[in-house]
Amino acid sequence: MTLDAAVQVQLGSLELDVHVRAADGETVAVLGPNGAGKSTFLRAVAGIVPLTGGRVAIDDVVVDEPDHDEYVVPERRSVGVVFQNYLLFPHLSVLENVAFGLRSRGVARSAARRRAQDWLEHVNLGEYGGVNPTSLSGGQQQRVALARALVTEPRLLLLDEPLAALDAGTRTDLRRVLRTELTRFGGARVLVTHDLLDAVALADRLVVLEHGRVAQEGSVADVVAQPRSRYVADLVGINWLRGVGRDHGVELETGATIVTAESVVGDVYVAIHPHSITLYLSDPMGSARNVWRGHVTGTDLLGDRVRIHVDGEVPVVAEVTASAVADLGLRDGVDVWASVKATDLEIYPV
Repeated sequence: MTLDAAVQVQLGSLELDVHVRAADGETVAVLGPNGAGKSTFLRAVAGIVPLTGGRVAIDDVVVDEPDHDEYVVPERRSVGVVFQNYLLFPHLSVLENVAFGLRSRGVARSAARRRAQDWLEHVNLGEYGGVNPTSLSGGQQQRVALARALVTEPRLLLLDEPLAALDAGTRTDLRRVLRTELTRFGGARVLVTHDLLDAVALADRLVVLEHGRVAQEGSVADVVAQPRSRYVADLVGINWLRGVGRDHGVELETGATIVTAESVVGDVYVAIHPHSITLYLSDPMGSARNVWRGHVTGTDLLGDRVRIHVDGEVPVVAEVTASAVADLGLRDGVDVWASVKATDLEIYPV
């Protein structure tokens, strides 16, 4: 592992206690709601926020361990950091910003400027070396920040919400640039984000923080398929229920029962993708073994699909086409029947 970070930080009301590992060639995305400790974790690994306990090692070299009075200052760690708000030096040119990390490590001015220019060419900003960074667009400034982080050839790259401050179009372009650069980068990468699309597009593995703790971690596919908290379920857009399995059914906390395709025993979660739910205006007479009555409480437009919120004995969100909304007259207050096949349920132990 390039990074082995057991981070304990007491910062105001936040009590952060998380353990994250990242290997060479791996991008780990750290997600979580505001206040979960994502950015604090990243800053602790970089050495900007001191640990109150735990241990951070990069390439098996301990850079922070309070119990043994071990601490390596940020500029002496083999870490590159890309901040959300760029943090470029306004009194330096773009070229000098990129060269700054090299100069602080003792590289001669001429050599540092040559390497900085090479990186500016690499991120398609070669002609902007002599300008002030404040004259650049947000996307251009973030490319400068990326070049500044990578020019020192770090073993670990930390990215703190690198796309959050950008508009939608610029965000898409820079996400493509980041994906290319992360693929080329040989060390470990840790990306902090609250955006699932960024995480899915850029990461190999997800770590979800809630209230300063790791709530869930795993591959992108595993986390998306089997959320283990309400936050994760809402993040990935899946209906998430909890109950007790009894033979071919799950008794939900609401009192309703979901019929399953296979025998289920014990405490379980039930995940239902919204597109697996079909809505009707009357009790359907089909093959689906799960049918619940409810009423529409809201609609959300999602691209060319519409998400219909249905309240009832089993509250769910269904995803239908815009034409289905028009044909069925789906609007707030309309009574509907929601149907889902037993084979479309994802059931897994608590």
